[in-house]
Amino acid sequence: MPSPLLLAPDTSVDPAADPQRASRAPRSMVHRYAVAMGISLAPTSVTLDSGARVMVDGADEGGSVLVKAVPTASTPGHLDLVRLTQAVFTLALLRHERPAARAVLLVVDDTARRALAERIARTPAAEHVDVVVCP
Repeated sequence: MPSPLLLAPDTSVDPAADPQRASRAPRSMVHRYAVAMGISLAPTSVTLDSGARVMVDGADEGGSVLVKAVPTASTPGHLDLVRLTQAVFTLALLRHERPAARAVLLVVDDTARRALAERIARTPAAEHVDVVVCP
C-alpha cells in the first residue's frame, strides 16, 4: 500500500502564515465588525445540546450573533478554502442548534467571498451562514 503524499503548504505569500499575525487577525476582524454593527462581541464557546462545545471568535452576550473570522491570503489557496468551508459548516451547526441566532463568517475581501461561494454554492449549510467581507 503506497503511503499518502503529504505536502506542506506554501506560506511564502500568505500574510496569515506568521503565527503572531494570524492569532491577531481574527480578533481584529471581529473587533472591526462589532464596531461597524454597533454591538459587543467576545470570543466564547457555545455548548450544544449534546454537551459538545464549539468555539466562536465572537458572540454577543445573548448568543444571538455568532461570528467566526478566517484570515486568508489575497488569493485564497486550497487550504484557505478548506478553512473557510470548515467555518461555514461549524456555523451552520450552531445555527441548526440555535435557529434564532445570526451566524456570520468574516472574510478578508470579496475575492475570498467569491471563491468560497463557488465552492459551497450547492451546499444546504451555506443557506444558514452570512458571509461578510470584514469592514
